[in-house]
This record gives sequence, C-alpha cells and structure tokens, in this order.
Amino acid sequence: RIMAEIWFTDDARVDVSSMVIKYNNGDTKMILGSYERRLVDLLYQNKNEDLSKDEMIKYVWGEYAANKVDYNQLAQRVRAVRILLRDENGIFIKTVHGYGYKYVPPQDKPLPKDEDTYADTVSVETAVKNDNVYISTKKEIESMGGEFSFLNRCLNAGRIISVCYAGTSFLAHTMISGIYDEETCKTYRSLLNNIRMDLVLVSPESSQMKDMINYKLRPRTSAAEVDRTNPFQLNCTELVGIMEWIKKGREAKLLGTVDLNVYFADFAMPNSYFQCCDFPEESRSKETIKVDMYIPLFSSYKVDKNGMYYIPEDEPADDNRPSFIITREKQPEMYSDLSKNILDIIDHSEPVIAKGEYIGDWKRKLLDYSNGEFERPFDVKDIHENLI
Repeated sequence: RIMAEIWFTDDARVDVSSMVIKYNNGDTKMILGSYERRLVDLLYQNKNEDLSKDEMIKYVWGEYAANKVDYNQLAQRVRAVRILLRDENGIFIKTVHGYGYKYVPPQDKPLPKDEDTYADTVSVETAVKNDNVYISTKKEIESMGGEFSFLNRCLNAGRIISVCYAGTSFLAHTMISGIYDEETCKTYRSLLNNIRMDLVLVSPESSQMKDMINYKLRPRTSAAEVDRTNPFQLNCTELVGIMEWIKKGREAKLLGTVDLNVYFADFAMPNSYFQCCDFPEESRSKETIKVDMYIPLFSSYKVDKNGMYYIPEDEPADDNRPSFIITREKQPEMYSDLSKNILDIIDHSEPVIAKGEYIGDWKRKLLDYSNGEFERPFDVKDIHENLI
C-alpha cells in the first residue's frame, strides 16, 4: 500500500499521511487542526505506550510554547480527537489517571476489499481537469494521490518555494517529530538536506496583517487559546524549532548543505504558491506550481462544548478556497509568468534566514513573534469580534 491507512478505532480508519478519516457509514473528514493532527501523529507513533501529559504538550505545541499550555488545554485537544474518531468513551484513546494518555488500537481488522489497493479519498479524477490546469478546492487538491500528490510533486525536486503558506508546519512535523511512514519521512527530511527551500510569510508587523486576519485566514477548526492577532505565531515557533534541528544536525555532521531561506513580506498577496522545480533534466516535466486563492471570507466562528472554535461545514473556510495546479510541461507560458512573480515576491521581501543561518537579530525577533511580544500594526478592536 502507498497510503498509510489504519483502523484507528472500530468506527474510523485514518490515512496518517493525509489525515483523512473514513467512517464505517461511508463519510469522510480531513483532520484540519494542526494540534489535532500532531496529537494523532503522536498517538499513532506510540501505540500501546503510556504518554505523559508533559511530553504530549511538548510534542503538540512545541518546545518553545509548551510552558504556556496547561493540562486542561491538552484535555480539550484529546476530547476533540476522540470526537473526531468517534471514541467519545475513551475505549481506544485511554486516560492513564495521574499520568497522561495511552492509545490502544483495535485488534487487527482487514480494510474493505475495494481499498486493499491504493485509493485516495479524492483522486485526480474528482478535480475539474483539462490538458493544462487541474482545478478544485484546496481541501480536495491536498488530498490528491498519484501524479499530483504532495509527495510526488516534491520527490526529487531541487528547489521548493512556499509563498504565504503555513509552510513551516509540514517541515517541523516531519523532520523534527518524524511522523508518517518512513518513505514519506525520507522525502521530507531531504527537503533541507542538499535541496534549496524558500519560505515567504507575511510579516506579523505588516500593515496587511489586519486584512488577512479579518478576511483571509479561516481554518476550519481552531483552538480557543490561539492568539488571533498573531496568526503566524505557530510558524515562528516552528521556525525556531527547525533552526535548532539544523544546528544539532550540523554539529553531529548529519546534514549536507542546508539551503533554507526565509523571508517576510510586508505587502498584500491575493494567493499563495507552492512551487516544486529544479528537477534533474530528465524530470523537468515534473515542475509544478500549486495556487490557492485568498478570496475574502466572512464566516463566523462558533464554539463547541469542548471550547474548540469551528466553522460549520456548510460555511466557507480555508479548505474551500479555489485551488489549481499548473505544470511547466503542459502550460509553459503561465508557468513562466507565475515563476517570475514568485521570484519577484522573494526579491521584494526581507530576508530572515539565509542558508540555514539567522540574519542579524532575527532569532530574537522570531522568538518575540513566537511569544506574541511585539507591537501589533493595528488596534485589537479593529479585529472582527466573531474571530476572537
């Protein structure tokens, strides 16, 4: 099997690479919250083992944020995951009283016969497709398998460019935490070893940040403790963690040439890019650019009984954004134009990290962003009330 799909409970199968849940009644759902995804990762990697609350908090929230998280917040996340996996009574995700939690998977159960071979929840065929562009929603494209799966797009690329994504998440989750199957981990780890990686984020101190918070950033689920006036807080926390990982890897002589470059932009961007390029000559046809459109969203958050913020399924959120993939081979003119735009964005953004090294005083600044200790470029009262 290519997909790492397992029975997580008696009623839910989880593909731990895409975080798609399949229920016995045929329904599917993607785990969207970053904390919930990490928690599922941790439980899966440590099945049948007692996990302390402290080590769970450190893994889920990160070393640099762990001292700000209490056990009640962890309990909220565990409850949310239990509800997602239809394990409300804690039969599989058990409470170890006075210590933490333990995941006990169900006894070996065969997957349905029609899924013994590779099959994605959403395949290329479910997207609107022509010879040049593959168009769908962000959620559907991120669940694709085959030629345009995330893993296949990255494989053997010489350069990965992520513009205006929460792009540190997939780096930190896979390289620092070591999640997913080993083949996927190898691909992710290679992204910082002898491959160029460029990340562009909107600066937390940018005048554009208020507009992004009010109209552009709408994750389907979100924790009550998230600081909505600092939406890239997790990114900055994970960047610091990635830099520590690089430092330790260099000291242990485990890394080759690290070419991680990070930039902050102070201008508005109507979309995000994810480009995989600089393949070996024989694989140049694999070059792709994924585009997610930042259409204005006006959905309001609700709060469930566990304190989790959520946007109802019938209202638009980030996962409903229009999204498309173009290829260098099939649409060369558009690919060239967007490639130039991506390089222009990098050229007009402020370098923060170059070749895996902090520039100037940026380590301190990233820690300040991570801790929320900086002056916001807007008045908090200007943030929509339904977001806080």
